[in-house]
Amino acid sequence: GDVADMTGVVTSDNGAPQKPIGSNGGSNWPLRGYKGGLFDGALRVPAFVYSSLIPEALHGTKIDSLMHSTDWMNTLVNGPAGLDVTTGDGFNFWPMIIGDDDTVLRNDIPIGMDYVDNEGALIMYTHDSYYKFVKYEDCEAWYSPKSGNATILPESYDIVDDDAATSWCDESGDMSSAYKLYDLGEDPSETTNLIDNVAYEPVLSQMQELFCTYFKPTYAGGYAVTSAYTNANSDHDVFVAGFHNDDYVTFWLDAENEVSSYRYPIEENYVKPDFCY
Repeated sequence: GDVADMTGVVTSDNGAPQKPIGSNGGSNWPLRGYKGGLFDGALRVPAFVYSSLIPEALHGTKIDSLMHSTDWMNTLVNGPAGLDVTTGDGFNFWPMIIGDDDTVLRNDIPIGMDYVDNEGALIMYTHDSYYKFVKYEDCEAWYSPKSGNATILPESYDIVDDDAATSWCDESGDMSSAYKLYDLGEDPSETTNLIDNVAYEPVLSQMQELFCTYFKPTYAGGYAVTSAYTNANSDHDVFVAGFHNDDYVTFWLDAENEVSSYRYPIEENYVKPDFCY
């Protein structure tokens, strides 16, 4: 088709792996961490939308709003495709993209709510900034796109290699801190943990209350349900399904899994965070 009549989105599913899990030349700079973690280097990715439907006055502009990958389906189906169909929990951001409506659709995004590893994160717009609360007893550094080694960020820290990064994690207390709070609006590189700063207690209290709602099981008044991981070798099932379908994988089960097949029943693995009621 003609590019003048197309709509295209360029984005990513996650940040680059970088050195700790296999340097591949990707860069999350200046964001912290890498694919698989809960720092923004794993989560926040560049993206842009091209469309002949976007008014010229909006070309090259940015949208300051929380958006999740699950929003793309409804955004593209309801927007450029013009279909009155919705799916899942995603929002339609198309009116915002073309400048028809500036209604805020997302004030918060829960991320990686994992009752098995007992960790998770919540990003929320509150108190005039984007804040991030993390239940994550780990410390990751900032990695150079050239070598993959830990690198200096911010300039006041002498972090130039992996050993220096480990020392910073230990000395700053970031490694031993089970909870972390960052003001992403002022500190997008997540250099300063505000968890013990009394000035941010109202923010922390609000975010922890919402975090608990997402993290707690449904039987305890929250949203979490048992993980879909099963005791069977699910990867093998996928390969077999593809082998019998011209290497194309579609649904290979005609019913839900038996509850007994789940590997990590939430009733047996959930541990209530100490700040949740």
